[in-house]
Amino acid sequence: MTKLITEGCIDGWVQHNDMCYFLSHDKATWYEALAVCSSVYGTLAEPSSVDVQNFLVSQIPRNTSFPQKHFQYWIGISDVFKESRWMFISTQQSVSTTFWYPGEPNNNIPSTLDNTDEDCVLFNWDGKGSWNDFSCTSRYLFTCQKEDADVNVIG
Repeated sequence: MTKLITEGCIDGWVQHNDMCYFLSHDKATWYEALAVCSSVYGTLAEPSSVDVQNFLVSQIPRNTSFPQKHFQYWIGISDVFKESRWMFISTQQSVSTTFWYPGEPNNNIPSTLDNTDEDCVLFNWDGKGSWNDFSCTSRYLFTCQKEDADVNVIG
């Protein structure tokens, strides 16, 4: 008889369903964050359902060592390939369920210091995890996801 035994996520990662999630303590640009997630065989987190969105919202307060009302994390959504077509970066599939903050996305160029388009998405901890488009070259915390691949086959 063959048995599958799931080991769970590695230290520093949190399991939700069949995925493991990591919330950074260091800031990075969206591109740097994507590279960090890729280096551990993952991608930036992609909240594709209300369930995943709510899970991420619940995790952010646990990731902070001091109370603060407003934390922002890069997630794996961008319109860098085609303006106003928001896609999950790992699959390039269009985002259908969205959690935009009112008035977003707005591609508000004057608000960015480097005067670049707002092509990447921040997940705001405002109690709801509302999304905001922002310049990909700004530095923020980030969250990665990867499949729970720690499965052993016995037998």
